[in-house]
Amino acid sequence: MTAEKAHSNQDETGGFSHALESAGLAFLICDADDQIGRMTSAAADLLGLPDDLKRPGTPVEAIIRHLLPKTVPSEDDLDSLVTAEINRMREGAAMKCEQAPAPGIFLEVTRHPLPGGGTITQYRKETDWRLLHEVLTNAIEDIPEAFVIYDAVGRLVMCNQNFRDMYNYSVEETKPGTHYRTLGQIDVKRGNVDVRGSDDEDYLARKDAYRHNLQGSFLVHLRDGRRILTRDRRTAGGGFVSIQSDMTETYLMQEKLEAAKKAADIASRTKSNFLANISHELRSPLNAIIGFAEVIEAHQEWPETHLRFRDYASDIRQAGKYLLELINDIIDVARLTSGETTITPTTVIVQEVITNAIRRVEERAHARGLAVTVDLPETAPQTITADEHYLRQMLVNLLTNAVKFTPADGEVSIIARYNDTGEVVFSVKDTGTGIAEEYIDGVTDLFRQIDEGADRRHPGVGIGLALVKGLMELHKGRIDITSQVGHGTTVSLIFPDMPPPSEQE
Repeated sequence: MTAEKAHSNQDETGGFSHALESAGLAFLICDADDQIGRMTSAAADLLGLPDDLKRPGTPVEAIIRHLLPKTVPSEDDLDSLVTAEINRMREGAAMKCEQAPAPGIFLEVTRHPLPGGGTITQYRKETDWRLLHEVLTNAIEDIPEAFVIYDAVGRLVMCNQNFRDMYNYSVEETKPGTHYRTLGQIDVKRGNVDVRGSDDEDYLARKDAYRHNLQGSFLVHLRDGRRILTRDRRTAGGGFVSIQSDMTETYLMQEKLEAAKKAADIASRTKSNFLANISHELRSPLNAIIGFAEVIEAHQEWPETHLRFRDYASDIRQAGKYLLELINDIIDVARLTSGETTITPTTVIVQEVITNAIRRVEERAHARGLAVTVDLPETAPQTITADEHYLRQMLVNLLTNAVKFTPADGEVSIIARYNDTGEVVFSVKDTGTGIAEEYIDGVTDLFRQIDEGADRRHPGVGIGLALVKGLMELHKGRIDITSQVGHGTTVSLIFPDMPPPSEQE
């Protein structure tokens, strides 16, 4: 067939060719003489042809000779390859170009003979699935965990070597199509797994139930002591991906931490019980000492030469009271740290609880030449919902600290007010020695003292503020401390806005 006839055929099929071009399809139409009758621009672009090879009348052999060197080794016989390809084209043989001109692309080539001679060839671009498979396989092998893919009915699709090594499977045992139940049966038959007190069938049933639901994770205990955490997730096609990690070190560390925590809890409870028991044992003789000291101090018929004994009795009584208060605080801290302390909120009259707290420290304040003042403005809260006993104890502790650290010419005051958010605030303010900024965060720690050296000037063991902080946490409140060295300290107890006890559930 001449080129003119081919062009005539092209005209006869002009509507069809135009439709192919408009649809963006990659088609090549050749005449019976193996010359181009029509090539769509999509085909020319996909094959990467230069302009001189796109024109009608161009021999197909020229196109094949242009393309083959890009896709076959240079040492192959090019002429033989060209002849073979032309014969396949004439026969209408379909094929796939395993390496297309563009890297990473497959061309699916479909050919059909035309009634008047010649062929029509369609090219479809496909991703290089072999390349993707190779990349995916390499990536899966590089995963440090065991990796397995199962299909929708539980048959193995692919796995990495880490999976085989983890359970000592052979390549034959993990070939595609092997069901996960078969692998589980291999595990129990060989004794690979420790079924943890259950029988083999129960273990397999539990694992099967997990893989039916695919929720959470499944922990496998191997006989050699390793612990394998299995996390399976459903795929779009109905199968699932299983990632299995050796978590032995993590679980051993967790067990060590839990054992250490348990030992610490036991030690803490032992310490708390010891403090509580010995404190109870000390309270009885101390109460007797204080009582007899008061009797001796109140005795009026001392000879003139023995009047100093009354002062001795007074010192004994004051020292005994101090020790008793300290012991009571130790008991409260022991109960608080062991979780035994509970609060009973009631409606407390603010004026009364402040007055009672001041009465507990006024003797000590008087001995230091201090007076404790009260600031209750008209807008101050009249009542508060709190545990009255512990509220009074917290105020006494704060006032005791304020008196302890305030010199004779200083001031100590207690204020009750509402803050901007409606919370009730009790503040104890002094003009004492103050606390350096870097120590403020730590003063509420148990047994923490600011003047901790051998030259300490103030008595105490660092319990008061720690106890106050713990009691405020039970009230769902908080403690706030502001201070400046040489200018005093203000400690505030901030209570949440709580309804009266009758309105609480």
